[in-house]
Amino acid sequence: MPQEPATNHLSVRAYVWTYAALLVLATGSWMLASVHVPGAVAIGLGIGAIKAFLVLGYFMHLAEEPFSFKLVIAVAAVLVAVFIGLTALDPLTRPALPNP
Repeated sequence: MPQEPATNHLSVRAYVWTYAALLVLATGSWMLASVHVPGAVAIGLGIGAIKAFLVLGYFMHLAEEPFSFKLVIAVAAVLVAVFIGLTALDPLTRPALPNP
């Protein structure tokens, strides 16, 4: 007889706090875009990554999944980042073109 999967749903409080955090982060990135700050691109990418992890974890229910599933997602994300980084660094390995 098949067993019922364990249901450990998040509470409404977790969703409200996540939504509030997303609002604060979105406001922060909007304010960052309107003010010229050194390193704003790196800060904006960090804010975007935090927002992505919050959405993945709570609104897409990744926080309720077992560890093995989270590990597969994390390894895939790291591999994508490595491949994008290697693609971005590829032009540095090419010789410079001669001036006409």
